[in-house]
Amino acid sequence: MYNYKGLTVNWETKAFNRSFEGKDLPFNGLNFRVIDNYGSVLDEFSGAYGIDIKPDDESINSFIRRHIDQNEEKYIKILQENGFDSEGIMKTIDELEESEKYRFGYHFLAPLDKDGYLLYDTAKEFTQIVPEEFYQTADNEKLFKWLSNFDRIKYAEAVEFGNVKYENDVATELSVDYGSEAYKLYESDLYSDTIDKMLMSEMSLEDLLQIQQNIINYRCGMFACTPLHPKEETTYIVQDDIEKAEAYRQSKIYKELPESRARQILSGALDYLSELLKGQELYNVLSGSVGMTHEELESEGFTLQNYYEEETEDEEIEM
Repeated sequence: MYNYKGLTVNWETKAFNRSFEGKDLPFNGLNFRVIDNYGSVLDEFSGAYGIDIKPDDESINSFIRRHIDQNEEKYIKILQENGFDSEGIMKTIDELEESEKYRFGYHFLAPLDKDGYLLYDTAKEFTQIVPEEFYQTADNEKLFKWLSNFDRIKYAEAVEFGNVKYENDVATELSVDYGSEAYKLYESDLYSDTIDKMLMSEMSLEDLLQIQQNIINYRCGMFACTPLHPKEETTYIVQDDIEKAEAYRQSKIYKELPESRARQILSGALDYLSELLKGQELYNVLSGSVGMTHEELESEGFTLQNYYEEETEDEEIEM
């Protein structure tokens, strides 16, 4: 069994005939089955030893990955035909209890909003508060660089549904009345509108399979998600910790790497570039983008002859 891109692939040994050099010959190989989270078979394919794959784990796994990559669109289409398109997912969400359907619906679709940007963007639309612009002091601007989008939502909500306390023009404490009717209505609309945005976005194979798994877990009573807001009504801002972290980032010890470590990183980066690029293209990147001189290039083992070997060979073939 092998798992790749959220799919499970099983296989069994099988004898079958394959056309080889114009003749039908018997071969031993593997018959593969691609299975989704429901146990439904999405695809079957075979590979013969000695023609398609070698009889070892690395070759088998590589063969599976190539096949799935080539047929990813086909699997997405099958999942959508089985109710995991935008309309089918929304129908599943609508079947949940009224009090929880939008909140759980958002978390079903969490793979489509991994960084929380869509939820944050919707919160700004509803509250008409743009937190990163609302707090203009230098300390607060510094603070926002360290906050996730989920944490930033609390700022907008505190202004709209609670209170913000300041000390010397620095926000030190947020409070939100999560139990108020106004907040409950807002939260329902917030999730509902964000779900609409999420379902309009492009869904990859991994996204669809994770959404499918979330719905399975919910139906089995095993689904868990983190609420948008904590149970406590007050969120304290630890300004001191942020200032210490910023001070460390500005310190000499953080900015200066030991020479041996810098050399190690540089060597690894150059090796990576030389594997990725060839010929004149490699030279242009190292001398242009990286800014290395001829002397520095030669000291690292790169010579002009290396850059033109490939082009010379190509020219001789054409002639």
